[in-house]
Amino acid sequence: MIAAFNAAMLDRRDEAIVNAHRRSAAWLARRREVDTTADITLAFTRALVHAMFDEPAEVIAQLAGRPSSPMGGLVAHQPVACDLLEAWARVRMGEPEQLEVAFAADRALRESTERTLMGALWTFLGDACRHAGDNRAEAVLQAAHHEAAGRGEEWWLAETLRLQALVAEQCGDVASSAAHRSTAREVADRQGATLLQRRLADQEST
Repeated sequence: MIAAFNAAMLDRRDEAIVNAHRRSAAWLARRREVDTTADITLAFTRALVHAMFDEPAEVIAQLAGRPSSPMGGLVAHQPVACDLLEAWARVRMGEPEQLEVAFAADRALRESTERTLMGALWTFLGDACRHAGDNRAEAVLQAAHHEAAGRGEEWWLAETLRLQALVAEQCGDVASSAAHRSTAREVADRQGATLLQRRLADQEST
């Protein structure tokens, strides 16, 4: 699973998909025989990889028919994180009313003591706000930024900063937008995050 996320960050889509869809399933095959939460873990892994590649239709497809279960999986809050990712994907596909589903999932996430991936999940929530034209985008992305920096879990921070730059630009704050974009480039370059480097380059060329 970590290999899938790493390949995605390096913009190696085929490798990421193989790791998320096939190798992760093989690795958890024995566990799935006795633990139904393993299926949640696999669905979450596939959905997050497709979300990283900005493929909302695939996120919805991968989460369709996922098992319904209480908090559980390799990371305790993965079932609710799946709800948030699906709501993000549906907002991106033209269903802005799904934003409230995303915030309901966020409230459930905040009740958990598990903090793993919260900076990344809040980044997707902030992106959903931005696409829905909701003015909570700035605050959500700021929370994502602080969470990632505070925990040292910065693997998705360049994307958080890129989105902060877009929101600032939409608000007419040119200086903040430029500062966020510059920091995003620094973080992506330091990490060698080819996916995010490409995304920043695409943004700067438009």
